[in-house]
Amino acid sequence: MTKPILFLTLIFIITGCDKKSEYVNLPVSYPKAAEATFKSFDTRSEYVTMSDDTKIAIDIFLPTEGDSQSRFPGVLSYTPYQRSRIDRKTGKISDISTDRLSRLLLSQGYALVCADIRGTGASTGWLLDFMPEIFKVGQS
Repeated sequence: MTKPILFLTLIFIITGCDKKSEYVNLPVSYPKAAEATFKSFDTRSEYVTMSDDTKIAIDIFLPTEGDSQSRFPGVLSYTPYQRSRIDRKTGKISDISTDRLSRLLLSQGYALVCADIRGTGASTGWLLDFMPEIFKVGQS
């Protein structure tokens, strides 16, 4: 019983290690996915007022220098861990736009929005773990 399993395993390993001339992202190939459609992005920070007058701090990143569009699909990051951070040693500020995946999304025409959960970062209000207001603000 173990010899057929060993034989099948070797066949799978050998055929799986065949050098591919083209790699495909299943279920279909995306030949232009690696090409950046947008070369840069603009950033702005705003407050969004909720129904209970809590102000939620958000950063908005919009792709620029590409196809002219007025609307973009968006990705929301709703975090209790602050939208930006300052490296105490270097003084460098980092935010969601410094992330590799974020840069890829921006170059492909996605808008990014990063929001501080109420009571964290620059957002007003107060925060308790598992409070229903967190969910309600996320819905808004």
